[in-house]
Amino acid sequence: MPYLVSQYDFTHGEASPVYTGRSDLSMYSKSASLIKNMMVKANGSLRSRFGSKRLLSITGDVAETCYTWSFGNGNDTYNYLVIVDSTNIQIYDLDSNTIITTISNVIDIYVKIRTFQQNNYFVILSGQNTPFVLTGDLSTGSITGADIQYSHPPTAEFDNRYAYGTTFTLTKVERTAPGTATSSLPILEITNMGTFGGFTADFVGGEFTSLGPTTDDEDGVAIIEEFISSTQVRVRIKNEFQKIPGYTSGNEGSFNGSECNLTEQAYTTNRGFPTTGGFFQNRLMLAGGKSTPQMIFGSQTGDYDNFSLGTGLDNEGIQTVLSGNGDTILNIVASKTLQIFTKNGEYSTGLWEAKTLTPSTVSSITLQSSFGSSDVQPITLDNQTIFCKGGGKAIMSFGYPIGSTSYISSNLSFYSEHLIKNPICIASLSNNNNFDSNTLFVINSDNTMSVLEILPEQEVQAWTRFETKSEIYFGQEPDQYLSVFSLKDRVFITVSRNNGFFLEELVNEPIDSYTNNYTISGNTLSLGTGYSNNIVHAIAYNDNNTVNYIGSFTTDNNGDADVGDFDSGDFNNAIIGYSFEQHVRSMPAHIMTQNGDNRYLKKKLSKIYVEYSNSYSFKIGTEYPSQLSDDPDNSNYWTFNSIQVPVYKYSTISSPTINYDRANHSKSGIFESDINSGHSRNTYISIKQDLPLPLEILGYAAQMSV
Repeated sequence: MPYLVSQYDFTHGEASPVYTGRSDLSMYSKSASLIKNMMVKANGSLRSRFGSKRLLSITGDVAETCYTWSFGNGNDTYNYLVIVDSTNIQIYDLDSNTIITTISNVIDIYVKIRTFQQNNYFVILSGQNTPFVLTGDLSTGSITGADIQYSHPPTAEFDNRYAYGTTFTLTKVERTAPGTATSSLPILEITNMGTFGGFTADFVGGEFTSLGPTTDDEDGVAIIEEFISSTQVRVRIKNEFQKIPGYTSGNEGSFNGSECNLTEQAYTTNRGFPTTGGFFQNRLMLAGGKSTPQMIFGSQTGDYDNFSLGTGLDNEGIQTVLSGNGDTILNIVASKTLQIFTKNGEYSTGLWEAKTLTPSTVSSITLQSSFGSSDVQPITLDNQTIFCKGGGKAIMSFGYPIGSTSYISSNLSFYSEHLIKNPICIASLSNNNNFDSNTLFVINSDNTMSVLEILPEQEVQAWTRFETKSEIYFGQEPDQYLSVFSLKDRVFITVSRNNGFFLEELVNEPIDSYTNNYTISGNTLSLGTGYSNNIVHAIAYNDNNTVNYIGSFTTDNNGDADVGDFDSGDFNNAIIGYSFEQHVRSMPAHIMTQNGDNRYLKKKLSKIYVEYSNSYSFKIGTEYPSQLSDDPDNSNYWTFNSIQVPVYKYSTISSPTINYDRANHSKSGIFESDINSGHSRNTYISIKQDLPLPLEILGYAAQMSV
């Protein structure tokens, strides 16, 4: 007895191979075993993924150190790409497609770099260098850059041995008059070293505190301004110290180490530099580092270079240490709350408390969940923070359900865990006219791209995979994704191709790395060496916005190709780039009968149906694994029995081929055809399109007998 098995909902995307035997799960009927170079729409259908437009040739050492930055003054908006290489920082104007500024760079780019911004301030952290700040002119858009210059740096206590037997003296104890020259400042001296190791240059910027006058509730406070020797430093006194009782001459103050507190700069060449940060409630936040892995520092409100703790007023600097032995802060995210991601857990300030972050409320930073994260910089998507779980095996969301008083971390890649392979970069797109859902892009350590479409109200949570340039020519290695980053409604990628490294922008065209910058002379198409030794494809848009596929051409070492009988007129409105194979493979065909599920019985498909929309000719058929393999995604291990779906205006069932000298028109409809799959326990319905033409699949079905 024949059965009809159908699928018209792909809202769970590509499922992990471990679920091919779980036909009892509801997600089974909403998934596919492979979705390559296609994306899931909110209505559950599949359509062609974004293509890309080539913008700029870059060098390999900057392919993973490009960052977007936008700022404005209410009238003018400047959209830039910050490109960091080993010697320079280049500012690329994304609107004019030109490099507008080059700044000398001392940042170590061979470590994990993190960036963050607040309007016209853009901060670059490496953990190996002083934070570097780019500043944009709000009127002209011009950019300057320099190491941050602290008026008062973050400080910390690293060596408290002075509390055991050390004696300090001060030549003066009263508040230092404003404008006093450094050479005239009081001297803080160690007169009895005890077990302490003495001063170093790292103490400059630190604080010395001890007893204040007996008539004052505040401690004495001095800022260390100059290093003289291991026993002497010059200090600028902010709050008066206690004078030696009965003082007559000599040093005015003497203090036992047990009554003192001595800090040094938290971030120096010896101590290391911050590894993460952000702007939160008009404070510059810095955290992490070689010697301060669990410490968080906040500047004074609106004064980004001043981290002085002062006397604890609400607008003064803040400092705290996270709980948890052996933990390390990896990332900070400034959202509704201040979120801190560490190797062992996820922390946040209070979710609903109506309090700003101050010295007295900083203790509200508490542990929310204990998954732990990797060093990939998180991003915000749909009011959730997206981070990579420690170990690189899952993409997590950090958010709060309605009515919750705390954050919850959830695994977004649970059913598609095979697509998450130690990510190195993530980005998001939420303002997109072509898709109703929000999109998350993930670059894995193997340089593949995994993509998540998510729309909770429609229960869409669909992972798919992107691959670029399916045709391998002259023994080339496959092209690779290196990084992804977004700016408003635009997404950019850096890509390694056989002839270089390139910056590209994702576009709504079914072709990769395309250009319209070429010339045709006689029968020679010239693209330049950036397209040398490749198979390129040309498509053109007609007046009614339909696509005309011109053809494919093989380029030589110079990027030139023979176009045969075509001439320049055939290339009107044409773009030229690389094709990518669009491929969807169903879950193993099965159906629940009155005798039970026939998933493990041998089955045969005899007729196949497909519904498509605004599509061009494609192949549909049955597919089954031809042999066992450690790489089940490799097409070499699959047998595809297919027929061409004739959706071209001039094609017929008996001759469903492309007629290159006529305009090709997209079509919507339902196609049905007989097909002979043979008997197999693992039979799949499969659809492929290997030309750079749009494809949208609404659903498919097959007639099956056991």
